[in-house]
Amino acid sequence: MQPLLALPYEVQIVLLAGYFGYKVTTIGRNVSHRTEDFLLQVLAFGSIGRIAAAGFIQLIAYCRDTPVPLPENIQLVIIAVIALVVTMLVALAWRGGLQSKWIGFMQMIHLYRDDHQGSVLSSIVQEKAVWPSVLVHFDDGRIYESDFHQLSERPLAHICLNDDGIAMYVTKVHREDGTEVDVVHTTDEYGSSINYFPRSNIERIEIAWEKG
Repeated sequence: MQPLLALPYEVQIVLLAGYFGYKVTTIGRNVSHRTEDFLLQVLAFGSIGRIAAAGFIQLIAYCRDTPVPLPENIQLVIIAVIALVVTMLVALAWRGGLQSKWIGFMQMIHLYRDDHQGSVLSSIVQEKAVWPSVLVHFDDGRIYESDFHQLSERPLAHICLNDDGIAMYVTKVHREDGTEVDVVHTTDEYGSSINYFPRSNIERIEIAWEKG
């Protein structure tokens, strides 16, 4: 940490803003990058914010009646705030839609078919779609169903899906003998019960989805 703090303030601003931008684009996706890729992405995001901040400082200088420059400490604060805000907005725009459009363009021109999400599970979770229901098949023949139409507002999302397993509100159990048991959810003084199923017991997951 000490070597980073010894860098010039301008460089620290670029690295800090770039890091926040990088985190916005990767958080929740369970992806890892090589050190070189990580640093380049941080510098790319941070540089965008720094360029925007420099443009804003020049605009202030142009609009002021007096040619006297702003104090250096004031300039640094303005640069840091603008660089951070612009970098975060660019990262949000990239994750919110620009990345998928860029990937679609690359696939359209047959440059590559990979969507660069890190895993098939990440690709499914990141897809902008509505999930009416989910069926979780277990290796012992049982099937647990979550029909989102039967669920009212819950304290957590209707489903949480990650590499280690799945958590969801079960609305129906399909037993191995073919019988079915409906599960009625009620919220009482103890709250609502959500079920967690570890990945090791899951054979496959069926997701009903439609365009969002």
